[in-house]
Amino acid sequence: MAPKPRLAQEEFDEAVRTNIDDFGMEPDEAVKSAVEEFELQGYDLSAIVKAADSNTDSHPAAAAAAALEALSASGAAGKAPERLSELAAALHAALRAGGDKEAAQQALVIAVRANAVPALLGCARDASEAAAGAPSPEAEAALTAAARAARAAMASQDGRGAFLAAGGCELAAALLASPAGQAGGALAAALGALAESACFREEENKCRFVEIGFASDLLRLLERDTTTPAASAAAAGALRALTNADDERSTGSKCFAHARTLAKNDAAVGALLAALRRVGAGVPEAAAAVMAALKQIAANDDICKEAMEAGGTDTLLSLLRDATAARAAAAAAAAIAGADAEADTADANGDADANGDGKGGRGAAAELARGAAGALRQLANSDAVKSQLAEIGALETVMRALRVFAPEPAVQEELLGLLAALTLRMPAISAAAAEAGAVEAIVEVLEETGLAQGAPGQSGAAAAKLQQRAGANGNCANGNGANGNGANGKGANGSGNGNGNGNGNGAAGAARQACMALRNMVVRNPELRTPFLERGAEPLLRAAKAAHPICGDVGSAALRDLGLDQYL
Repeated sequence: MAPKPRLAQEEFDEAVRTNIDDFGMEPDEAVKSAVEEFELQGYDLSAIVKAADSNTDSHPAAAAAAALEALSASGAAGKAPERLSELAAALHAALRAGGDKEAAQQALVIAVRANAVPALLGCARDASEAAAGAPSPEAEAALTAAARAARAAMASQDGRGAFLAAGGCELAAALLASPAGQAGGALAAALGALAESACFREEENKCRFVEIGFASDLLRLLERDTTTPAASAAAAGALRALTNADDERSTGSKCFAHARTLAKNDAAVGALLAALRRVGAGVPEAAAAVMAALKQIAANDDICKEAMEAGGTDTLLSLLRDATAARAAAAAAAAIAGADAEADTADANGDADANGDGKGGRGAAAELARGAAGALRQLANSDAVKSQLAEIGALETVMRALRVFAPEPAVQEELLGLLAALTLRMPAISAAAAEAGAVEAIVEVLEETGLAQGAPGQSGAAAAKLQQRAGANGNCANGNGANGNGANGKGANGSGNGNGNGNGNGAAGAARQACMALRNMVVRNPELRTPFLERGAEPLLRAAKAAHPICGDVGSAALRDLGLDQYL
C-alpha cells in the first residue's frame, strides 16, 4: 500500500483561516473541521500542528529544544552533564505529554520543528567527547538520558530523518563502542532502543547503521556475560529492526542482505543463541526479544541449518517446554486458589498473575511460548530442521502447548504456524502429528476461533467444550483469561463477557494457521481426511471462512484437499 500524501502546514493553516474568516467558525471548530476534511481526502496529518495559531514557542517541547540548542551552541554540555540530564529529561517529559496520545503527537511535531533532534545530538556529542577524557557516572547518566529523549523523538518520520542528517547513527555507534557502552548497562540499553526506533520504517537509517559497524558491535555486546538482560533485549530489538524490510517507500530493501551478512560475517546466530541461553526463561521479555531477532535473521536455509547445528532448536524447544510447564503450574495454582476463595472475586478487577494467566495472553509464560514457537516456526522452513524437530519430540511439545495455551489465540497462532511448517511437504511428519493428537487439536482451535468471532453454525456443545477447556487450563469461573480479565474485564485481545469468550484479534490468525496445518497434513496423506471429516472439519472450515476474511484462500484449499467438490 502506498503511503499517504503528507500535508504541508501552510495548507492546513490556510484551511483553518478560511473556516474562521469565511464560515464564521470558532477556532477549535475550525481546526476540527480542517482535520476532518483532510483526513477524508486521505492526507497524512502526523506532521501537522493542529491549532488555530501555529506559533508554539511557549510549548514545553519547544522550550526544551531551545534550551538544548543554547547549551549546544555554548559548548558547555561536556562540562555540565547534570544540565544535559535535566534538559533531556524535560524534553522526554514534554514528548510523553503525560500519556495523552494526541498531545504527545503534537509535542513531537513541535519538538522536531524546533530542531530538538540536532540540538540534543550536539549536546550529547560534546558530552561524549568530554567523557572520553574524563569518564564519570554523571556523564554516563547524561548520555543515557539524551539517548532516551532522542528515542522519544524517533516516533516521527521527520525526527528519524533529522537523526540521520545530524549524524545520529555515527554518534550512537561511537557511544556503543565507548567503555560505558561496552559495559552492557543502562547506556547500551538506551542506545539499542534508540537504534530500533530510528530504524522503524527508515531504510536509510538501517543501511547506515550496518555500514558503520553498529550491528556488529551489538552482536559482540550480546556475547558478553556482563551484558544486562535489558541491554540484551534492546540490542536484539535493534538487530531485528535492522533486518526487517518495513519501509514502504524503499523500492529495493537491503534488509535480507543485512541478515545474510550478519549471519555469515559476524556470527549473528551464535551471538543470539549465547544471549538466549544466558537470559533463559528467567527474563521472558529479554528472551522474547532475542528470539524475535533470531527469527528475523534466519532468512535462508543455510542460516536455519546453522542455528540447528549450534543447538538452537534444542534451546528453543526447551524454552517452549519451560513456558508450557510454568503456565500449567500457574493454572493449577489458580484453580486451587479459586476453589478456596473464588480467586478473591477474580482479584477484584480480574487481573492475572505474571506467569501467564490472563492479560490477553501477554503473561510471562505466554510471551516466552509465543517467542519460542515463532522462532522455531521460522527455522522449520528448512527441511533439515523439520526432520530434526520431529525426532526430538517437537510434535508432542506443540500438542501439549496448544492445550495449555488454549485460551490465547496469539500463542496458538505461532504454535499452529510451527505445526504447518513442520508438516509442509512432509507426509511422514504429518502422520506422526496425527498420532500425537494434531487432528483433535486443529479441530478444537477451529471451534474456539469460530466462537471468538461468533461464527455461524457453532453448536452449544462446541461452546460448552470451549468453556470446559478454558476452565481446565486455569481460567477463573468469571471469564478470567486471554480474552477477558475478570467477570466483564477488558483484555488485550478483547473484552470478556463472563463466559470466558472474548473478541480476540488473534483469533483470525490462529484460524488461518489451523486451516494451513490441516491442509498440509491431508494433501499428501489422504488417509487423514476421514479423521478430520468425522470430527466436523468441513463445517468448521466453512465457518472460519465466514468469520475471518483472511481464512478465505487457506480455508478453500483445506476443503479442496479434504476431497470436497464444493470448496469455494
